Amino acid sequence: MNTDRKANGKMPLGMRECSQPYSYPIGVAKWLVFVAGWIKSAVGRSMTLAKISFPTLLCFLLIACNPTSERPRRTALVFGGGGARGAAEVGVLKYLEEVGVKVDCVAGTSMGAVIGSLYAAGYSAGEIEQLLLNEEWMWLFDREKLGEISSTRHLTGLLKGAYFREQMNKALAKKDGQFFHHIQRPFCCVGTILSRAGFEEVDFNKGSVADAVRISMAFPAPGNLLAYQDGKHMADGGIVNNLPVNVARDSLKADIIIAIDLEQGDCDFKIGVPTIGLLTRWFNTRPDVPRRLKNIDDADIYIHPNLKEYSIADYDRESLQQMIDSGYVAARRQHSELIRVMNIEH
Repeated sequence: MNTDRKANGKMPLGMRECSQPYSYPIGVAKWLVFVAGWIKSAVGRSMTLAKISFPTLLCFLLIACNPTSERPRRTALVFGGGGARGAAEVGVLKYLEEVGVKVDCVAGTSMGAVIGSLYAAGYSAGEIEQLLLNEEWMWLFDREKLGEISSTRHLTGLLKGAYFREQMNKALAKKDGQFFHHIQRPFCCVGTILSRAGFEEVDFNKGSVADAVRISMAFPAPGNLLAYQDGKHMADGGIVNNLPVNVARDSLKADIIIAIDLEQGDCDFKIGVPTIGLLTRWFNTRPDVPRRLKNIDDADIYIHPNLKEYSIADYDRESLQQMIDSGYVAARRQHSELIRVMNIEH
């Protein structure tokens, strides 16, 4: 975890980082005097600006050009992927709300994209908890329940079909968050383009949020790949980037990043589908691993709930509630770090 990051974080393009009061070089001062004089003479007698005194106009220019005023630090919350273990992220949210952490933007992968999109749309931790523990929503993620309704909903694979998108879009619509440009907090989620050449990360920040989230958590089971555009096949973003800290830093321009990592260093997901198990074991040793380690190091606050007792398929109500509690405990362990990094008065 990066503990040496400057408090100011990254400055936007075109701005200079200033730790000391700025003094104008003689050349710049002469240039400002020249520009002020040119403006004064150019406006002519017919304009109100001509009545402004030369010193006042020069003062306005100095204020406008002074780079000492800094923009507020931008805080991102990054939701890692992990299936049912995503319930722990709700517990983290509950603690962050209690402490008073202000989140400006959100990034997520897979189940983290689901939780993250709801939070970005304006749902509180309590509201997301109620939604997640709702029986109809639990059916969205339970493979056996999905199989029961597939004949009526025309589902052909795990988390594939109109049913998931319908429920996701319905939830987002309640907060007017169906589209990225309407969502309350800037949001980005990750998917993977699958091709013969390998795996390529794609970051979604435009169009339909429900469509993007659906792709971000399209588990790579047979019949579950999603044709996106130009004939590209897409699947779960966790294949290449299961903890998208870099997306928050580069795309969302975050200065401070709080990352929630759900990975437990295991491959036993207890789903019972051999093909999925083999793919998971493969992908856990491929492109996502070095990216995850780098992203862990780049996070300013790293929260890692202990979820080894649970698999990504434990969508029963009791397990979900226990994982929510585990997330809360993991966030509370970072209390001192949160207070220090976020500069919260307590």
